[in-house]
Amino acid sequence: MPGSFKISSHQLMILILLYSVGTVILHTPSPLASFAKQDAWLAALLGTGIALIFVWFYIRVGNLYPDLALDQINVKVFGRLVGKMINLTFFFWSFSTAAETTYYVGNFIETFWMPDTPLVALNILFAAVVIITVRLGIETFTRTLEIFFIPVLILLFIFLVSIIPQANIQHIQPVFENGAKPVIRGHFFSSAFLRCLLLCF
Repeated sequence: MPGSFKISSHQLMILILLYSVGTVILHTPSPLASFAKQDAWLAALLGTGIALIFVWFYIRVGNLYPDLALDQINVKVFGRLVGKMINLTFFFWSFSTAAETTYYVGNFIETFWMPDTPLVALNILFAAVVIITVRLGIETFTRTLEIFFIPVLILLFIFLVSIIPQANIQHIQPVFENGAKPVIRGHFFSSAFLRCLLLCF
């Protein structure tokens, strides 16, 4: 990994897993349902499969340039002009997504746990956490994640087990009621979001 900081592959796995789980739970269900309705689960499966192919591609490209960061790889592969345009686009996407995720987290906390707390106060609190984390560096951040990894997995397992009784297989029927087009549109959203999410790392 370029730079003076170092994290292990195990820490990177935890970082990607926890970020992906949290972001996907907050961000993707509503747009997917709007695209594909009850076929959203098909769009999610297809999008995940396509995203995994891109993961393999990203790993291969990363192995070709192990000493370069993502922005440097873009310039090397696509040339100076196109590479910098891609980097600029990726920067604005990351910036807007970070702001959006902060809002989603604050809105989630306000809705389910602290309804009397102003949303702006929660957003400021989480933005402060992000700023402190950036100042401490990725090594400190990933070590903290290692401490919380098992408790988060336990809570996620309890959450999944708790909602199983509410599952109703009838809600996914009829399958392909509106044809394959909504599923394909949802798959494009799902796979594009997951690919950009993985590129953050």
